[in-house]
Amino acid sequence: MKPVKKKLTKEEKKITKEELSVSIGKVIREFRLSKKMSIESLSNETGLGYSQLSRIERGKINTSIYHIYIIVKTLNIPIKTILKSFVRAIMRSYKAKS
Repeated sequence: MKPVKKKLTKEEKKITKEELSVSIGKVIREFRLSKKMSIESLSNETGLGYSQLSRIERGKINTSIYHIYIIVKTLNIPIKTILKSFVRAIMRSYKAKS
């Protein structure tokens, strides 16, 4: 007999924008700090505003994929690192709701 898999409800499948934004922001901040780069320097190199970058890092805004791409390319963050942060946020969400 096969084990019965519990189907997730719509509510259990949800992950908030905030959870994803915070997860991505943490990765960006860690990489920026590891390169000893200020937000101001990152702003100059990406063309994104200082306050916008600060809010992205803190997960206060839901930014566009294109802005994430610009930041990732500038900081040389491996795309798999960003994707892993999405997966971790999703897994935390599932655990919190179970």
